[in-house]
Amino acid sequence: MKAMGDKQMLLNIGKHNAKVFFALMKFFSKLSTAYKSDLMLRWLGYPARLLITYLLWTYLLQINHASKEQTNAVIVYFVFALFLSHLFSFMRMARDIREEVYSGDIVTYMVRPLSHFFVNFAKSIVTIVLNTFMAIPLIGVIGFLITGYLPTLYQVLLFFVTFLMGFTITFMIYYIIGLTSFFTGEIMGTLRIFSIISEFLGGAFLPLYYFPLSLQSVLYFSPFQFWVYLPASVISGNVSIASTLPLLLIGSIWIIILAIIIKIVWNIGTTRYSGHSI
Repeated sequence: MKAMGDKQMLLNIGKHNAKVFFALMKFFSKLSTAYKSDLMLRWLGYPARLLITYLLWTYLLQINHASKEQTNAVIVYFVFALFLSHLFSFMRMARDIREEVYSGDIVTYMVRPLSHFFVNFAKSIVTIVLNTFMAIPLIGVIGFLITGYLPTLYQVLLFFVTFLMGFTITFMIYYIIGLTSFFTGEIMGTLRIFSIISEFLGGAFLPLYYFPLSLQSVLYFSPFQFWVYLPASVISGNVSIASTLPLLLIGSIWIIILAIIIKIVWNIGTTRYSGHSI
């Protein structure tokens, strides 16, 4: 009887958390759409960068006598790589956490039932959903209409799985960097260095299959590939479905590790927090 009561209590808590999460998403969606012009202006640079990338890679693949299929696969890869790179500003999120720590605003999350991670994650989901709607026409025209490439239904489904996993992993890493404001005087240097490294090793500038084999074997187990490289490679057909499945296990392990680190850093940070960082 006690076990059944515990299960019912956990179920009720889960339902309550789900309601709170969707309420937060509704609130943040209204807040974000209040500035429609700003939302649209964020994506003005996407077509320009995409055009430059398109012209560059089309030329490089032509002089290397690549087939039309190979050319289209690379173009579709960069359509999605640039899309993912523009989709969410992890650095801004980490800076916002830094400001909350330095200003003392983060104290409010220590006395109310809403988790700080929970609120930030809900806000980020709203941001990526709105930005995705803004980018869909460009992706459809450039990625599929011009190239004539159409992914399979299985590729699309696997893209969403890897997309959500990659976003979660990257969000958690930058969230941890933001929380290090509890212990350090400044995190901007760390953010800039990590952003450059993660974009380069994550396939934002060059697909990882162009990297040396020795480096590819190391990056296979790293968290960098999950946000840009893996989803973009899945949807563009540059990696096989079978080779993607083991990576889902690696990604799941990273999520568990990062969740443990977040809990440890939050507990230690809030325990020694005085209201103005360290």
